[in-house]
Amino acid sequence: MAIPTITYGQIREKHPEPFTMEMVGDEADAIIDAVNQGIDAHLEACFCRERGDRFNISGGRLYCMVSAESLPVLVRRLTETDNEHAESVASGILSCIGFSEQDMGYGLYQVIKN
Repeated sequence: MAIPTITYGQIREKHPEPFTMEMVGDEADAIIDAVNQGIDAHLEACFCRERGDRFNISGGRLYCMVSAESLPVLVRRLTETDNEHAESVASGILSCIGFSEQDMGYGLYQVIKN
């Protein structure tokens, strides 16, 4: 059985505006690790101020505003780790924007550029 795929276009279609979230602990660390990669092997970045991306830490809490353009890149990076917290954040983001458990292959899915 093929692994379900979610494309960048599908993510942007479901959530065409900036995505905001607040995280603490291991989930915040997972986002920080994904963002701090800079430009990755796919030659993509998920923190670009000119797109409106914002990541701030205050009082031990990470506040994020991720542009529609950067959101799929962030989700892809989170799914490409072996970190359960990163995978949980990625699934949580996709669930929040309207993907079902079935769309996400009940936890087994990949995010690809279309």
